[in-house]
Amino acid sequence: MFSEKEYLAKYQLIDPNTTLHLEIKMEVGNFLTLIDIKDGDITGKIMDMDYNDEYINYRIDYVEGFPSLVKNEYLEILDDIKDKYYKPMIYRYPQSNRIARRIYDKYHDEPIFKWGDKFEDSVFENPLSHKWYVLVAYINAYKPYGIDNNVELIDIKLEKDEIIKLLDKKGFYPAYHMNKKSWITIILDDTLSDDIIMEYIDKSYQLSIDKNKLSNNIWIAPANPNMYDVSKVLDTPHPIWKKIASIKIGDIIYIYITKPIGAVKYKLEVVSLNETFYDMPCIGVKVIRKYNDNHYDYDFLKSHGLSSIRGARRINKELDELLSN
Repeated sequence: MFSEKEYLAKYQLIDPNTTLHLEIKMEVGNFLTLIDIKDGDITGKIMDMDYNDEYINYRIDYVEGFPSLVKNEYLEILDDIKDKYYKPMIYRYPQSNRIARRIYDKYHDEPIFKWGDKFEDSVFENPLSHKWYVLVAYINAYKPYGIDNNVELIDIKLEKDEIIKLLDKKGFYPAYHMNKKSWITIILDDTLSDDIIMEYIDKSYQLSIDKNKLSNNIWIAPANPNMYDVSKVLDTPHPIWKKIASIKIGDIIYIYITKPIGAVKYKLEVVSLNETFYDMPCIGVKVIRKYNDNHYDYDFLKSHGLSSIRGARRINKELDELLSN
């Protein structure tokens, strides 16, 4: 039998104290998915709204026909929940995994394991400039820092004057492996809080930006056609879109439709900031262009620096010009 808990067994909940109840209307049939997340566990069921009863045919291991369509959509919903609330265990220590998730949530960048697989050293790289802004390493800390233990640490890039001041504070060490004038080390043992570490990662990220290439007002955002009908949202007299942090009137948003389309479908301009939809903060947009399916697909975007499109993010001027042609 199909088990929601087993489906996500290789992942950790971002916040183990998260308690959520989700109700998601399915595209197949008149079904409603009910999901509960509590204490790190997930349970779910599908309700047949025509009969006001639980639908269980999809739970057969080798299901075919209509039940298989229901099961496939249910798995896609769980995939979406995994992306929003769960993350693979890629490092040895809890704070390392939490920081990796915080970086992903803010910048949508995932670790690059240049020298091996998970649990090995990795970097976070700005995809537009290809500059590192975080190095994660697992080392024996006795020789460099006098700590009789193996540790996981991060190196981050900061201004020289700030590095000098921080080295007198608890939790900061001379950079491991990197240039000690430009980088500093933080050991991920909860000596410093996640919030404080992210403040310094933000500074490191800013130093990784190529100011001549980044556009502050051009975005790309994903949309899952299996979760909602994008055309019904945008092909209307007064279209709206879910609000993006730091968005401004006049900004441009390219909407990337995920599988089965897998391509940029809309180019929008932000015209208002204070719209709502069922109490959800939204923005008013104007459709500038609608593209043919697969005109600018994932391979095209990846070849121009976008290896991940799991959340709204800024793009460079070069890609904007290509998408505008």
